[in-house]
Amino acid sequence: MTAPSTIGTDSTQSNSILTRFQLNQESASNLPPNVRDQVLEYLQTWGEPNEQLQFLDLLRATHGALLFLLDYQAVALYKLGDYQQVLTIIERRQRRSTTLASQIMEARALLALGHEEHARAVADDISQAFATNAQAICTAAEIYASLGNFDLASELLESYLKRRKSDLQATLTMILIAQQHNQTAVAERYLQRLGAGISPNMSDAQLHLLAAILRQSSQRESADAAQLELQRRQVLAYEKLQRALTPFTGVTQSLANGPALDLERHNGPEAIAVSRQEERDIQLSTVRHFGFSKLREGQLQTIATVLRGDSILTVMPTGAGKSL
Repeated sequence: MTAPSTIGTDSTQSNSILTRFQLNQESASNLPPNVRDQVLEYLQTWGEPNEQLQFLDLLRATHGALLFLLDYQAVALYKLGDYQQVLTIIERRQRRSTTLASQIMEARALLALGHEEHARAVADDISQAFATNAQAICTAAEIYASLGNFDLASELLESYLKRRKSDLQATLTMILIAQQHNQTAVAERYLQRLGAGISPNMSDAQLHLLAAILRQSSQRESADAAQLELQRRQVLAYEKLQRALTPFTGVTQSLANGPALDLERHNGPEAIAVSRQEERDIQLSTVRHFGFSKLREGQLQTIATVLRGDSILTVMPTGAGKSL
C-alpha cells in the first residue's frame, strides 16, 4: 500500500469528513464492511492523515485490532512523517503476516530514517521475489535512485518495461526518478510514451503521480488537465461516498457539501488575463467592423489570445458567439 499525495483536502476539523457525515463510534459501528472500506479508501486518497487515524480509532474501538487496519495506519503515519512509528506498526503487522504492501512501507520508512543498507536489502528482496509486480519493481527503483544509484534504478525499470512496454506505473516511475536526477532527456523520452490525454484506466494514485510529474515539466497545459481530472475524480468519489453513507448516518447532501470542481479558475475565461488596452482595442474593433457593442462571455479572452499569436480552444454552446 503506497502513500499517495492528496488534493483538495480539508485541514480544519469543522470541514473534516468525519464531521460532515457525523461519523462517530456509534455510526461507524453500523457500517457494513464495503462502506467501511470505502471510507478508508476515500480518506487515504483524498483526506487528511489525521482524519484517517481518527477513523481507525473508531473502528478499533468497535471491531478490535483488525489486521488490515494496520496497513492504513502505517500509510497515514508515513504521510505525517512519523517514520519510527511506521516501523513499529509494520513490525506488528509482519509478526502476524508479511505482505508486499507491508514490505514496501518498511523500505520507505527505513530509507526516511536513514537506514540505507537495510532499506536497500528490503528493495533487493522485493524486486527479486516479486519480479513481475510493477509496484515491487517501482518501489525498489525509487529506493535505489534515492540512494544515488540512478543507473541501477533505470536498468531495473527498463528491464521490466521490455517485458511490459505499456506498464503505466513503471513508465511514471521512470519519469519521476529521471526528473529527480536531472536526466531531462530520459524524462522527456518517457513522457512522450505516455501520449496525450489521461487514460481512464489510470488509478487515482497514478494520476496523483502524473500530476506531480507534469508540474515539474514544461507541459503546463497537461499539468492543468491532470489537476482538473484529479478534482473531477475527487468530486465523484465524494458523491459516491455520500450515497453510500447516507442510509447509515442520515446525513443528506445539504448537510455534507463536498469539494467544489473549480473548472473556471483553470480553463475558463477568467484564466486568461486581458489588459485594459487590449480590451479597449477589441471593443472598438468589434463595434467598428461588426456593429457589436457588447461582447459575450469568452469572446474577449479568445480574441485577445488570437491577436497575440497564441493558440486557444474555446468551446461555446449554440448562439454564444462563435461566429465573431
